[in-house]
Amino acid sequence: MGDPTTVDGGNGYRYAVGAGRRESLVGAGGLILVVDDDPGTSETLRDILELEGHMVRTADCGRAGLETLAASPVEAAIVDLKLPDASGLDLLEAIKATSAETEVILITGHASLATAMQAIDGAAFGYLTKPFDVRQLVATLDKALEKQRLARALREAEERYRLVTEHITDAVFFLDLEGRLVFGNSRGAELTGYRVEELLGTPILSLLTPTGAREAEARLDAVRAGQEVAPSFETQLVRKGGGLVWVEANLTSVTKDGKVVGCLGAARDITERKRAEQALREANQALTGLVADLEQRNREMALLSEMGELLQGCHTSEEAYSVVRSFVQRLFPAESASPSPRSRCSRPTSAGPCAAAGPTWSAVPSPARSAGTSIRPGRSATCASPCSRRAPRWGSCICGTGRTPARSSAGCRTG
Repeated sequence: MGDPTTVDGGNGYRYAVGAGRRESLVGAGGLILVVDDDPGTSETLRDILELEGHMVRTADCGRAGLETLAASPVEAAIVDLKLPDASGLDLLEAIKATSAETEVILITGHASLATAMQAIDGAAFGYLTKPFDVRQLVATLDKALEKQRLARALREAEERYRLVTEHITDAVFFLDLEGRLVFGNSRGAELTGYRVEELLGTPILSLLTPTGAREAEARLDAVRAGQEVAPSFETQLVRKGGGLVWVEANLTSVTKDGKVVGCLGAARDITERKRAEQALREANQALTGLVADLEQRNREMALLSEMGELLQGCHTSEEAYSVVRSFVQRLFPAESASPSPRSRCSRPTSAGPCAAAGPTWSAVPSPARSAGTSIRPGRSATCASPCSRRAPRWGSCICGTGRTPARSSAGCRTG
């Protein structure tokens, strides 16, 4: 590093800086406007600030200063309080009206408490009296530029965050430790029907159904206690107009310096998913009912087919009634639990145990065969019991005697 360079700081004060340009304390230098009707002061400040790495514009009156500002916005302005065409306070007001981000430092050789208070009220960043310490001026300017750049960075970060939260499909919100909304995006407003301004300060529990409020309160208690919380839960939001919206929500704690300061949450509209799930459940129930009904019909058809086979072998109405009655009991066991009037009627007393007990017919899966004879399809067999009734084709008579058609030609004849 070379020998230091010395410049006149005004009123006999000399300020030493490192040789050549150097970076400002806040990084790359900014664009500075110096407004002073004293050419010597303006040139001295130009030299000092350029050595600090700044670019400098100068003006000798308020009008010229505003014209320079209109042509090229600056980050900071150093303004003499007493100008030929205006006061520095008036110029301060005009600069803030034109460019609110520009930081203004007032300098004066006629300081008073009143003007100092006016400078503060006018949002001046600094107020220095002549003769001033140039190092103090540079330090004040660096702080002004740091504030200005931090403010710009904050606005840019807020804008990026706003763009993210506004274009995200979920509602994003921040709760304080009391469960009140302190931030919400436009998607949250759409879900609830409230404007964002109306939501701020609203207890989150008041936007939920009683069941959802209890679950959310338990999660908030866990978050405040620093406990782990399940990642998500489903609940219903109560809209401003009274409607309900199903959402899947989650909460997570936000900590600062090791302490929980609030909760960050997100909610996603799942109303359509819930409707689809309900429709699917109803469709499954309907399908299950249809399958059960079809199975029942198939059973009934099989029984009716079997009954038709047996009825073809009946020769009297009593036999047909007995067959039908037996199958009705099988088809409708509950309705057949009590005897019908017909079943209580007296039965014929003709000879044979079948006449008394009534034969019960059952199908035989394959034709019965005997030595030298067979029962062929379309034929019938005669019961070997004393009832001597003809059994249906491919069938057998289970009489009260427990006998079955004889397998010999003497006891079983083909029709």
